[in-house]
Amino acid sequence: MWFFWALFILFPWHSTANNLLKWITISGNITVLSIFAMLILVILALYTIYDGFLIKKANVPVLIYCLLLFTAFCRGDAPITTKVLDCGNIIFQMAIYWGIQNRRTQKKTIQEFLALTVKLMNVNYCINLIFFLTRKFPLWGITSSDTARFGGGFFALGIVTGSVALYSLCTEEKILNKKDSYITLILVMFGFVVSAVRTNLIVFLGIACIIIFVDRYGSMQKSTIIRKMLIIFGGLIAVAFLLRGNSYIAERLLSTNSLQTDGNVKIRISTLEYYLGFVKNHPLGAGFGYMVHFVHWNGSTLENQLSIDNSFLYCAIKCGIPTTIMFFYIVVIKPIVNVIKSSNTKTFKTCMISIWIGYIFATGIMTNQIFYSITNSAFIWAMLSILSSNREVNDERMTNNE
Repeated sequence: MWFFWALFILFPWHSTANNLLKWITISGNITVLSIFAMLILVILALYTIYDGFLIKKANVPVLIYCLLLFTAFCRGDAPITTKVLDCGNIIFQMAIYWGIQNRRTQKKTIQEFLALTVKLMNVNYCINLIFFLTRKFPLWGITSSDTARFGGGFFALGIVTGSVALYSLCTEEKILNKKDSYITLILVMFGFVVSAVRTNLIVFLGIACIIIFVDRYGSMQKSTIIRKMLIIFGGLIAVAFLLRGNSYIAERLLSTNSLQTDGNVKIRISTLEYYLGFVKNHPLGAGFGYMVHFVHWNGSTLENQLSIDNSFLYCAIKCGIPTTIMFFYIVVIKPIVNVIKSSNTKTFKTCMISIWIGYIFATGIMTNQIFYSITNSAFIWAMLSILSSNREVNDERMTNNE
């Protein structure tokens, strides 16, 4: 099971290398690899139901959520092909969740899962680094318009991997060794800069502040205090260098000074206001396959599409308010409660909750990557499954380590 999950973290899905996508793409976001892997995961999920599936109390909300998603699929008059294209990634997400619930699937603690994610994502970064360094090579099909913002939505996972690396450097609890932590931070910063997604960088810096100052200095070793000071100093130098350079992300960061002049923010606000009214009039949702669009601040609408940049708003539009409430509980409330109830240290709980909230904000509120990004949705639903099914395993192993 973990092998198939790893493919979605390891490979740079929907990267800027356009020709690479053409070679494996069938239609839209559907690729040969995604169909193959999805079929394998569905088979594993069905096997779970047959061989190792138990309706535990922790899984009841997800089971209800699945039933609500099915009703949303049946609702609406969109063509069946459009509905499948719209919710195909959700089938993949549920297959991951239930596949990990299988009693034959090797159980992992939160720490083990995070360490594995970091290693796989570092390979993903290295592949993208090769693409970036050879971006003028015609084989990749990277156009001039791609050079300002390079990469893909999968770089948002750097919020988690970078935070885990920083946590390992700044606290006495080591998820990664020192060498892997520094390598991870370098690769993550590379991803933030070339992708020019300001939300990811801002969220990461906010989490970094919490991680760096979460422990009292009196309880730390001198080496840890010095390391924290070096990270703070190095971070300040990096930010100063970034803002003085010609980086596109620096331009976007500086443009956030005024929300009134930031066109992207104004469109997001107009779109949110428009669809909040839509949800109020359609509390049960319009069903999968319903086409949505961004709304310009002058009232005009932009091109129709299946997705919109907010996972919770997307869920409300397609599936309705009850499904969105259940989705919010599963993705936000339940994992936080599970972390709090675990026997991990207070420092770990504080940092893990901060990482999760920041990551969901970046992938679920500012974008729709919880539903539409293969890499991020694979991580999120695997993490939810681990928190749901293996809390007792986490508790036992942490107790033994202590």
